[in-house]
Amino acid sequence: MLLQKRYRTLKGGDLYDLIAEAALSLANPDGGIVTLIVPLSICFGQSKNALRRLFESRCRRIALRCHDNRPATIFHDSPVAHRESRVRPVIITAVTGDETPTIEISGTNRWLRSERHEYLASRPNPIIRQNTPAVDPKINLQWERIPTPEIQRLIAAMANEQTKIANLQSNVERNAFALSFQPAAMYFITVAPAGRLNRREKTLPISTQENLELAVAAANTHAAYAWWRAYGDSFDINKHEIASIAIPRQWLEDEQTNRRALELARALTAAINPANISAIVTGTKSKTQDSLNFHDCVPEVIAELDALYLDALCQPRDALSQLHTLRSNSTWRLGAQIRG
Repeated sequence: MLLQKRYRTLKGGDLYDLIAEAALSLANPDGGIVTLIVPLSICFGQSKNALRRLFESRCRRIALRCHDNRPATIFHDSPVAHRESRVRPVIITAVTGDETPTIEISGTNRWLRSERHEYLASRPNPIIRQNTPAVDPKINLQWERIPTPEIQRLIAAMANEQTKIANLQSNVERNAFALSFQPAAMYFITVAPAGRLNRREKTLPISTQENLELAVAAANTHAAYAWWRAYGDSFDINKHEIASIAIPRQWLEDEQTNRRALELARALTAAINPANISAIVTGTKSKTQDSLNFHDCVPEVIAELDALYLDALCQPRDALSQLHTLRSNSTWRLGAQIRG
């Protein structure tokens, strides 16, 4: 019992919490280096708050190299058989010291042996996130979710908007107008009118056709993807996260902006055709299924939607550039599957 009380991270629920705490205790308190390979949950898991606070209190620099679990896995004791659901790893390197830490976080990289060796040998500098404005406690206590101050300011602006997709919803569950989305995603989200995705789609009833098109326009932006990364679990999508995406006030009140948002939403819906449906590996026992990704098949529409959304929130147009870097580093993407 006395030994247990010495650990601040005992309630973390994983052995690696205690190993990390022990490593920090054994390291030189000024300039010592701790390097560990641990699950990605260290970045955002609510049960890891104590461990993150411990690193921040004892280290002056924390660098995290985040990895996907494809094409190779590292943690093989997952209870599920298919590789995509196994734990994603992160390499954390921390330098001890008594000062406010700089937290450096990379995008999600491929788990290739050659790249791991190169990284461990060279220790490149990932993205630096420091002195970012507050959004809410759930996000502020995490490391992984908001890689740049620009995206954090965007998330704050979205949070401050009064109208969300939830405000466009209908009280009638089986409404003629409904928004559909897949229950999981990795590097993009595809949202469409109900009935266009596969039978696993989740739906939100929307009050009118115009409101449905506004929701489609907002939810397919990179800003919506950034919102989901901030509030989701980096894999599953739930109705609350989609419903909480902001509809900019300007989209509702400015006639010209409103008309353009509706036109772009219709362009997205028109892009759902066999030529834009491609086979990808999804996440269910490595099966190949048809998928639609608006960000790839009509990137010019997404780019204009991004600009329209950012301008309406008075955010710089390059605020989302880091999300594009994240996607370019990825090799596996799970998105919306189209009903044949």
